[in-house]
Amino acid sequence: MNAWNPFAGQGPPDFDYAAFDKDPEIHNNPFYRQDFGGVKITEDVIYKRRNLRVVATGAGAAGLQVAYKFRKLLQDIDLVIYEKNDDVGGTWLENKYPGCACDIPSHTYQFYWNRNPDWSSFYSPAPEILKYLQDTAEKFNLNKYISFRHRVLDTKWDEVKGKWICQIQRPDGTTFIDEADILLATGGGLNKWRFPDIPGRDLFKGAMMHTAAWNTEVDLRDKVVAVIGSGSSAIQVVPGIQPEVKKLLNFVRSPVWLTPGFSAKNAGPEGSNFKYTEEQKEKFRNDPKAYEDYIRKIEEDLGSRFPMQHETSDISKEAKINMKAYMRAKIGNDDIADYLTPEFGLGCRRLSPGNEYMEAFTKGNVQLVKSSVTGFTKNGLLDDQGNEHKVDVIICATGFDTTFTPSFGVTGRDGIDMKAFYGDFPRSYLAVMTPHFPNFYRECISPPSRFIQLTRI
Repeated sequence: MNAWNPFAGQGPPDFDYAAFDKDPEIHNNPFYRQDFGGVKITEDVIYKRRNLRVVATGAGAAGLQVAYKFRKLLQDIDLVIYEKNDDVGGTWLENKYPGCACDIPSHTYQFYWNRNPDWSSFYSPAPEILKYLQDTAEKFNLNKYISFRHRVLDTKWDEVKGKWICQIQRPDGTTFIDEADILLATGGGLNKWRFPDIPGRDLFKGAMMHTAAWNTEVDLRDKVVAVIGSGSSAIQVVPGIQPEVKKLLNFVRSPVWLTPGFSAKNAGPEGSNFKYTEEQKEKFRNDPKAYEDYIRKIEEDLGSRFPMQHETSDISKEAKINMKAYMRAKIGNDDIADYLTPEFGLGCRRLSPGNEYMEAFTKGNVQLVKSSVTGFTKNGLLDDQGNEHKVDVIICATGFDTTFTPSFGVTGRDGIDMKAFYGDFPRSYLAVMTPHFPNFYRECISPPSRFIQLTRI
């Protein structure tokens, strides 16, 4: 075997790591025992193995991805995932409101390493997605990496140790410190829900809840219900509860582009959902090539939407005209359609599949309130004209705190706070790292990183 030439442009050969368990020793020569700017020379074995401690913060889709990839591809990693809930699933575990579902086609909303040919429908409901994630954790024995009901409270970079000092809360409320060589924020962007910042919320005497903290004890039958918001959760919960309520008031401050379902050409009529037949599922199970082709066809169609977001392009102008006409036809009321139709370009706010939401305004018990909510009263809400709307139940479909920092504190080099460092806009390297925060990685499916479909992770 030829000797390795370090100048030949090739990497070194594989070395045998030393199995050396003794602690490093202080050098025998007094000169080398000096303090060299805070560094002391020790006698240690080169290429000595040591485990890297990795702390991840959340066991939703990103956390499971980390557990699987680290287990499969890496060695000498000591991984722990701290999860505040008592099970995996992330946002799909927490969101239980009526109508909760994924508006991305099922077969492109899955891990490529655990594809599921048995999805029941083109767009999957939340319980089915949660079961998929739970089954994935069980199938690949990923739960062994997860400490459930443990919450990360704070993290600080220790420059001397070269580690992240993490404060963790146990289920009993006590805390402890874990030190990590690498810190992964895998909590996603849809886990810190928020009530609207509107005065007088405590005045209301009826039931009030957020869609992400749904109270199943509240009976909506024959009640007058207010839904605040026009985002994704409102678009799902309004048609989800419409059949059982006496009257539904939807307070909408901001317009939103309402569209057929994503990848409409592969969905049902007008982008509607549909159930897969047993014959289709059997084909997906038994013909991997056909299943792969089907997935790629949907993915290619999803990717083709992005040119629409170039506002001055012909395709964007044409799409806006078509969407306006589509919304008018679906809603069946020009006044409501005009109010809900934005003037801003496609993609400035996420496009929202909303066939059932638009159809809800054709029902006699659904009313659009073209106003923001300015306050709460004992019996209901105040609109921006000062009018009181009396209701029995208030549902806040007001989304999440989607600022670009995790829910816990993150302090980097020289005491730099991540929230203050970002300010109004995040800064990152390759969409997953941040200056002044060494060995801190953002998950690849939430801001400020790129959105990557789970099939591609």
